[in-house]
Amino acid sequence: MILHALPLVALLFQVRPVHGVRISVVGKDTWHSSSNDENLHGRQTKTASLANIGNTQYATNITIGGKPFTVSIDTGSSDLWVAADVPTATQTTLTAELDYAIGSVQGSIQFAETTFAGLTVPKQAFLSVKPDAVKNMTNDGTKGLIGIGPSSSSVVRKKLADASGNPFLDNVFRLNTTTPNIMTVQLSRDGDTGSKVRGLFTIGEVNDDFEKIVNMPRLPVVVLPSSRSDTQHWTTLIDGFIGPNGKNLSIHSSTPGIPNGKLSAVYDTGFTFPQVPKPLSDAIYQQVPGSIFDSDAGFWILPCDQEVNLTVVIGNQKYPIHPWDTSMKLKLNGTPQRCYGAFQPITSAQDGTFDLILGMAFLRNAYMLVNFGDFVDGNLEHQGDPYMQLLSVTDPAEAHQDFVNGRLEGVDTTASQTRFNTTVIDNIVPPPEDNKGKKFFSKNWPYFVGAALVGFTLIFSGCIWSMMRKRRRGAGPYRPLNDPAPAEAVEVREAYSSPDGRRSSPLQE
Repeated sequence: MILHALPLVALLFQVRPVHGVRISVVGKDTWHSSSNDENLHGRQTKTASLANIGNTQYATNITIGGKPFTVSIDTGSSDLWVAADVPTATQTTLTAELDYAIGSVQGSIQFAETTFAGLTVPKQAFLSVKPDAVKNMTNDGTKGLIGIGPSSSSVVRKKLADASGNPFLDNVFRLNTTTPNIMTVQLSRDGDTGSKVRGLFTIGEVNDDFEKIVNMPRLPVVVLPSSRSDTQHWTTLIDGFIGPNGKNLSIHSSTPGIPNGKLSAVYDTGFTFPQVPKPLSDAIYQQVPGSIFDSDAGFWILPCDQEVNLTVVIGNQKYPIHPWDTSMKLKLNGTPQRCYGAFQPITSAQDGTFDLILGMAFLRNAYMLVNFGDFVDGNLEHQGDPYMQLLSVTDPAEAHQDFVNGRLEGVDTTASQTRFNTTVIDNIVPPPEDNKGKKFFSKNWPYFVGAALVGFTLIFSGCIWSMMRKRRRGAGPYRPLNDPAPAEAVEVREAYSSPDGRRSSPLQE
């Protein structure tokens, strides 16, 4: 979602469910449709064209109750809503509110025939929102949002408490049992020079231009426990990053249960800028001469003529990022043109479910396939473990030439560009299992010292008391001569043995 544009400057942000993060940056946004689109209402196929709104939002067309709407497409949420009335819809008495990191929408749950990507669901649940109930959110030509994330995160489904509240794609897969439970997403890029690449979304099939994706490694979706399934995302493990100086940026996950050397990443078409741990963002951009971190805005600013190369490693495959996607143009009235680092520091807690978010600036460089597997109830022909596949679509040599033409006016000066000699960063995000004890002790050392002193005092006092008590016994009062003699002393010993008869120590495990 994008705020209303200000003169020459617009404040951009992406909205997410309440467990997401706030993304704030200054930039310029305009509406663009993809160059190969005849119109957004295409043929009755399993594909839908995606319009690009200034590289900050992607929109598509959907028909609800016979009425067309242009809506944002979002792999990071699971519900469908439109800010308009649908006269032919079936009303219910239920209402729901979808909370995002910034803003929210509230409306009534309704049902209507819905068509998207050439596929129709006769009775689709959606949220009908009054325009004045869209809080702190604007649409810039769009009238709503279609969420295509896992159904367990759907608020509408939870409200209806049965399969009637399933998201659109779940209903498609249930109604069309011969359709594989897959979707693919290709995001377009509006480059600095105005070039455009078509964006496309498919259901149940693969884009013919990228058929090789089916041969790429299958990345298992990180499935959360049932108790936390309402925060389930399209999440996989990634191997790490290669920084601008060609060195590995070695980091550890802050998410419990993630293997050492891996990170958990959410793939989200609703996030303009990837969200990464701040030390990782620092490691990427502090290498660039002239770069500064704007602590108020929360992101790095750098000269636009500096080429920043970055590679994400996933499933032992390298996914180079286009330089236009690592540093994006920023125009401020009365100041020289600057660029901002698109891989921004993550700004809120992730509830221990993921480490980072790979948003649009990453997804423009990788064609993405998602297999829903058994996340879809009722489609037994295509059930199994959910997984994802990624195919790199960025050629580093071509991307470099794009940068030279767009940012350097065709004169390649990148050979003279230097990078600060930052070493490989170890433990950017300290693993909780390795540092838990150290952190606990560092925070509570006064209590440990105090407890030790108290314990020493008690032990010392006990020893003194015991010695005094023995002395009193030995020098006790005289016994009267008529008292009987004491009984014969008998030594009694009791062995401490284990059930199998072997002597055991209480500390032995």
